[in-house]
Amino acid sequence: MIAKNKIKSSHIFAVQFLSAFCILFAQRDYSVENLFSQDAFIQTLRYAVYFLVLQGSEDGLVLAHAWWRGGGAGTRGARRRAARGAGALAAAAAALLCLRQPLLQPDFALFIMASLAVKYLQTAGAAAAISYGAGMACSYYEGYLVTVLPNQGSDDAQGFQAKISTFESREGVVFPVRRLFIVITRSLYCPPDLALLNHPHRRGATIEACQSLDDVSRSVAGVIGRVYRNTVYKIVRPPAPPAPGRAPAPPRPVYLAAECATPLHTLHKVKTRSQLYDELVHADYEEIRDDFCAMLAEIIARAPACRRAVELVYYDDTDEEQNLAELLLQRIAEIEPEFDTLTRD
Repeated sequence: MIAKNKIKSSHIFAVQFLSAFCILFAQRDYSVENLFSQDAFIQTLRYAVYFLVLQGSEDGLVLAHAWWRGGGAGTRGARRRAARGAGALAAAAAALLCLRQPLLQPDFALFIMASLAVKYLQTAGAAAAISYGAGMACSYYEGYLVTVLPNQGSDDAQGFQAKISTFESREGVVFPVRRLFIVITRSLYCPPDLALLNHPHRRGATIEACQSLDDVSRSVAGVIGRVYRNTVYKIVRPPAPPAPGRAPAPPRPVYLAAECATPLHTLHKVKTRSQLYDELVHADYEEIRDDFCAMLAEIIARAPACRRAVELVYYDDTDEEQNLAELLLQRIAEIEPEFDTLTRD
């Protein structure tokens, strides 16, 4: 059961702050004058430097490891914390130097060892924490992708790529890339129809919904015959400038299976109704999204069933210069450069 009266971190901070003042004033040789003396100010600054150096080294190792593994995706929180910490460290160090005080004292090594020992005791044997976004990615993979992508060995459903082949034969069209394109929008907005992301007043490629691939039926968690469905879209491109004396001929449509990630659709609803969720009022939704994308990309890279069946497409829907249809065309061209000449043979 979730505790309804969970204590807030701000309350804990206030109690700790007041406790520190009480301990100081309880000492016989301490007074208000001592509290606001230059020596107390210098020592407070020096302890702040110690703490910020320790925190900065941890954030730096996290960022270096993420960069070494491939670009630093999903490290928004560490980057933001490192930036704030660097600013605070620079300010504290500058104040000490202005007062002609050394940044570090011999007790620095003792402070580091004590802090590391306490942190080890706190983390040793403790359950590993998982971020909100990473948990969403795991649930999305296990609860959805492994159902709609691979052939589960049953008679009522084909694998995802086989369903695309069936659609091609039935409709007489060609999918240049037989993968599921998952669109990740920057704002988290996931429209009911991807055509709503077209720019109505801009000339260029547009995306339109067609039919759906064959349904997948699974009995899941007590629901008998739950239906899963993927929508087929076509990208319509404007005609190229015609040759002299010839009428413009529009390029043939480009077909693909595409959709938004439903966990991000849910997260967007949570964001817009944050008054219902006290714990998430101050959540960093961009960080949650980045964690989701980074974890999902790692899962896809490790999972044989998804490695060549899913494409994550990041679309900045807040930038009017971006065009989703053209972005998808660029990704298709990267995977299949000759997509315009492909046939069903």
